[in-house]
Order: sequence, then structure tokens, then C-alpha cells
Amino acid sequence: MAETKEKYSKKKEYSGRHCWLKDHNVWEKAEVFVFLSRAPLTFRHSQLIVDVGGNVSDDKMFHTAVLCIRAAIKTFESTLQGVLDDEDSTWADLAQWPKTRGKYLKTLILRSSASEQHKCPGTHSLLKVHLVPYFQFHADECLERFRGRHRVRAEQRGGLLGWLGTREDEVDKLEVDFPCERGKNECAKTFFKLDKLAKKLRPVAKKQLSELNEAKGKQGANPKAPKSTGKKATTGKSSQRRK
Repeated sequence: MAETKEKYSKKKEYSGRHCWLKDHNVWEKAEVFVFLSRAPLTFRHSQLIVDVGGNVSDDKMFHTAVLCIRAAIKTFESTLQGVLDDEDSTWADLAQWPKTRGKYLKTLILRSSASEQHKCPGTHSLLKVHLVPYFQFHADECLERFRGRHRVRAEQRGGLLGWLGTREDEVDKLEVDFPCERGKNECAKTFFKLDKLAKKLRPVAKKQLSELNEAKGKQGANPKAPKSTGKKATTGKSSQRRK
């Protein structure tokens, strides 16, 4: 009973006010949620959860998640064009806290959760993936940190994982060291305004996912014909006549 209650509570968290993309895969019997992190590594840092209810292979988990990951990235690309400084001032605090400035460059895809439970190696009932938008300021900060720790050539770049580690330390100060759940939820609502941001992202993400599903359906209905070799097929009789 307690396990069922905990599972319901978790699912309520995934699909709550901060969730901006949902999908239900009938064939895989899985639910997929993408929601904003209340302790973000960067601006709009989100987490994707795949819940299959039972234990399945990692390969099947990612197969279920792939369309939602693509839809989430396409949503970032279409809503983060240009320079972040031009972003609506409504979310200025959300951008400032994780030091997010400059042009959007790419999305980091991280399967880095330490809380995935499994009954046997290579299988899980939950897949957790972090989708972390990466901006120009982060790239500059990452490079500065890398060059400050290593003797490298001027053109050499690196240190991304180390930079992520420093960001996680900052995140843990809010998410781990601050024990009051009510306080963290209040901060997410009034300071970061995640509710409003999720509401803004939902219609864009829904459209992106719908277009990807439509394209996938067309591709399945019209598989590509095998390429012609340019050679004419010969029958058994014609072959016999040439002998």
C-alpha cells in the first residue's frame, strides 16, 4: 500500500504544474513526461521520465523516449533563438540563478540519475534523462575553468563534465541542503515562475511531438523502395538460350 502511494505521489510530481510535455505510448505501455527542474543547472533545464511500470531493457527505454527527446530539443531550438538577454523579463531570475546568458548553442542530454532502481543488470522501470540547454556564457565559463586547471594550447577546448560537476554542487545547495519541500516548491512558483514557463512551452512542445508522430506514421506507411542496381533481371529460360 505504501509503495503504491509513493508511486502515485511521484507520478503526480512528474505530471504536475511544471510538466510541459506528455506522451502515452500504448504499444510500449509507457508514459513519458518532460518537466522543468526546480533546481536548474541552466535556464529551462528539464528532466525527462519514462515510466514503464515494470522492468525492461535500456534499449527499449530509449526507443520509447526518443520522439519526446527530439520534440523537447526542437522546442528549445524554436523558442530560444537569438540572445537570451532578449528573453521576457518574467524569467530573469530563473536565467540569472544558473548564470545563463548569451546565445543558445545546444542541448546536453545526460542520463546521470543515481536513483534509477533495477532488479537485474541492464533493466529499469524508470528512465531519467536530463535535458540541459547550453548557452554561450556556459561555454566561455567552461573554457576558462579548463584553461585555469590545465596547461593546454590556446585552441584546445575541454572540461565540460568538470563544469557540469561545479553546477551540480550549486544545485545541491538548493535541492539537497535545503530540506523544506514546501519552501522549494514556493521558490519554484514565485521566484523562478516555473508554472508560467511550463504553460508557455506546452503548446509548442505538443505541436513538435505531433509533427514528429505524423512524419513517423508517413514513413511507416511508405517505406523506401530498394535501390535499383541498373541491371535487368533475367529469367531462367533466357539464360538457357544463351548457353
